[in-house]
Amino acid sequence: MGKVSDIDAMFQTFSRTFGSIDVLINNAGVSVFGPFLKVTEEAWDTITSIDWKGTYFCAQRAARNMVEHACKGVILNVASNHKDGCWPTASVYGPTKAAIAKFTKNAALELAPYGIRVVAIAPGYTDVGWPIGDPIHDAKDKIPLKRFATPEEIANVVCALVSEEFAYMTGSCLDIDGGALLPVITENDLSHSWSSVTKS
Repeated sequence: MGKVSDIDAMFQTFSRTFGSIDVLINNAGVSVFGPFLKVTEEAWDTITSIDWKGTYFCAQRAARNMVEHACKGVILNVASNHKDGCWPTASVYGPTKAAIAKFTKNAALELAPYGIRVVAIAPGYTDVGWPIGDPIHDAKDKIPLKRFATPEEIANVVCALVSEEFAYMTGSCLDIDGGALLPVITENDLSHSWSSVTKS
C-alpha cells in the first residue's frame, strides 16, 4: 500500500460499494530490519513507502471522504513502541513509527474542526505465532508483564478507541507493550531486590 495510485483505486472501490467511511484502521506495514551500515535504498523505500507513506495517504483519502459526507469519523493509525524505544537493525522501521505517532497529532489538529478524531496505538511484542526456538521468545522474560500481547488484546484496544466511549480523545498515541519500555538500564530489573543495595 505504498503507491498513491493503489490507494486511490482502493478508496474508489470502497466509495462505489459503501459510500461513506466511518472508521479507518491504518494497519498496513512491513517489519523489515537490517544493520544501519548495510541498509539499501530499496529497503528504505519499501519500509517508508508502506509504513509511513501508505499511512499518510490512506488517512488523507479517508478524511476527504469523511468531510465530503459530513461524517464525524475516526482514523486510527498503528505505530509501534519502536517510536520511543531503540533496537538494533531498526534504523528505518523505528523512525517510520515515530513519524506515524507525530503525524497523528498534526492530522488530529487539522481535522478536529470537522469532528474527525485521529488516534494511534503503539503495540509492543505481540504473539503472532512465532515458532518454538525463535530467538524473539528470549525477550519475553525481559518484559515487566512477562508475556507477549495477544492479537485479541490489541484488537480490544482498537475497538475501544474508535468507539463513542472515547469520543473526547484525539491526537493521542496509546502504548500497548506490557511495560516493555519501562526498564531504563539493565540494573533496573523487577527481579532486583532493593534490600541488597548497599547503604552509604
